Amino acid sequence: MPTAAVRSLDSINRVVQAFCSEGVPYKSVSEIAKICRGQVMSKDFLRDNAGEYPVYSSQTENDGMLGKITTYMFDGEYLTWTTDGANAGTVFYRKGKFSVTNVCGVIDVTDETISTKYLFYVLNREAPQYVNKGMGNPKLMSNVMAKIRIPLPPLAVQQEIVRILDSFTELTAELTAELTARRKQYEHYRDEILHAESTQIKTIADICGQITTGKLDANAMVENGQYPFFTCNADPYRIDTYAFDTEAILVSGNGSQIGHLNYYNGKFNAYQRTYVLSDFQNVDVQYFYLYLRQHRAEQRRAIWPKEW
Repeated sequence: MPTAAVRSLDSINRVVQAFCSEGVPYKSVSEIAKICRGQVMSKDFLRDNAGEYPVYSSQTENDGMLGKITTYMFDGEYLTWTTDGANAGTVFYRKGKFSVTNVCGVIDVTDETISTKYLFYVLNREAPQYVNKGMGNPKLMSNVMAKIRIPLPPLAVQQEIVRILDSFTELTAELTAELTARRKQYEHYRDEILHAESTQIKTIADICGQITTGKLDANAMVENGQYPFFTCNADPYRIDTYAFDTEAILVSGNGSQIGHLNYYNGKFNAYQRTYVLSDFQNVDVQYFYLYLRQHRAEQRRAIWPKEW
């Protein structure tokens, strides 16, 4: 767990222990808030009434916003949650003027001793556990949300917990943005390097002196085996025998992860439909591996020996 997260949890534990040594009461969501749903809004309605106020729906992309219209249903501090679909149980904190569709629930805290933002953090953790995933369409209906029980420390403790978690959320957003920027920077320079005009173009057959496959059935794996056993899955299994002792690139030859690549240097074994590229000629193997990973989509169409 990241250091910042550990510090945040430690801070929350200290606050709870200091002010709630005898424990905290629990109440259901329906005891502290009003619950309602939105209304059906068609694409035509959104188009014909385009305006400045957001409409939230069952999606989670773009903060759950489906569009904007000229009117609003709510104005203030609320929580919304996705009631239907793959994202059922996702909870959002809302503040301001907005509307919601029929697949979006709204929670309006009516108890003055409860922080809406505190409830947001609690339900973010608890609500997904109450999603009904049966019949292929996950749901978290209003009657189920109403019964979720919430720990309720004093308001001052809730506010301190919110302060700590807000700080951690802000730090996480900053780190995510930095990571995204660094990834884009890496991809830019990687592409510049790998597509230099002076680069010679060769086929895989020119580079690999040996292209073969493993000999074993996928069920040959054993638990806690001594050597890696590469199959058509992304991660290798284990096995107690080896058929290869070399530096190699391994390519999944079938299955849902066809074209997946692994690099290994040492003793290993391989599935009969996993291709083993080895005995490399005049190429840095790590460079070759990175290049193939970059073009994985293309390599998925070119992994059979006849095409090499």
